[in-house]
Amino acid sequence: MIKFKMKNLKLSKVSRDAVKEIRKIVLRKYIISYGVYLFCIYPVSWIFYLLFTRKTWYGNEPFYNLFHWIKNNLETFISILAFVGFIVILVLLFKALERYILIILEANEKMMLEDDEYIILPNELKSIESIMNKTKLTSRNNIRLLKDTQKQKEDLIMYLAHDLKTPLTSVIGYLSIVNETENLPEDVKQKFLNIALEKSYRLEDLINEFFDITRFNLNQAVIEKKKLNLSMLIYQIEDEFYPSFKEKGIETKLDIQDDINIFVDPDKIARVFDNIIRNAVAYCYDNSKIDIVVKKFIENVEIRIKNQGDTIPKYKIDNIFEQFYRVDSSRSTKGGAGLGLAIAKEIVEMHNGTIKVKSENQETEFIVTLPLE
Repeated sequence: MIKFKMKNLKLSKVSRDAVKEIRKIVLRKYIISYGVYLFCIYPVSWIFYLLFTRKTWYGNEPFYNLFHWIKNNLETFISILAFVGFIVILVLLFKALERYILIILEANEKMMLEDDEYIILPNELKSIESIMNKTKLTSRNNIRLLKDTQKQKEDLIMYLAHDLKTPLTSVIGYLSIVNETENLPEDVKQKFLNIALEKSYRLEDLINEFFDITRFNLNQAVIEKKKLNLSMLIYQIEDEFYPSFKEKGIETKLDIQDDINIFVDPDKIARVFDNIIRNAVAYCYDNSKIDIVVKKFIENVEIRIKNQGDTIPKYKIDNIFEQFYRVDSSRSTKGGAGLGLAIAKEIVEMHNGTIKVKSENQETEFIVTLPLE
């Protein structure tokens, strides 16, 4: 019956381990119980023997024949008791095994439920109860996290669909005016084309982030480390943002030690600082300043990128590296899909580094630490 159930019921790994543990418990009980029984039957048999020999028997008392047979066959009697005890204890312990396994089967079903009810097992199975409850709690939290992540993805895709439509409508609208309006003044025409170009760039950014949502999976990414001049990389990335800096009137102050070489995946590390600087530009004040400091220490290198902008509240800083999280929850042109910093954190940690952020007095600073080797 139990074997049939065990074969046909899909048990969790914890439940299978619990069944194995129960078998050990029952076997231990069986050995101890049978050992105690064997230890007791020999002196008990001798007590019966002494009582029989000290009493005067006339042959017509109840059980006389039995006691007389025990007297003459004491060793055989002890062997019979040992065998009977073996059978009795084996049956009792098999019943206990069956009861315990049925309890585990019920607990296994409860463990699969997404409720807050704790699993309660007999005292002798408390260690198993603790493991099953921890597993259930972890599984429940993972399921809730998965649902929350899925909802975030669905919400962000919906937001992106809305955000994609907005610049696309503008591009089509302004280009239609230029195409359909005869004798449009050159300065107005140039203005409309500039607006259309700006909206096209915005559209490109949103499409790139949409692809990040649908295909980016760092868990399957492979790190290909090479020797990289980090100093030159930071200079290069800073130079690539020149148009964005100029547009917002941002001044950059660089304090970068020369020829800092590290072993990293160049493409992925470049993406880290691209994402951080892009975020700094998006959330900094117009006509403000961005500081970039790169310093080499004995075992690692530290990169600090600081911008001037609204102070990020503490509760938002705690979530800033989560996927699909945006400091500005509104669908503004400022925020992206909320993947940039999450991706940066994943890449840094894949290189055994750390990334932190602090924000106070209208200044936000990202601090990346990477090992030199």
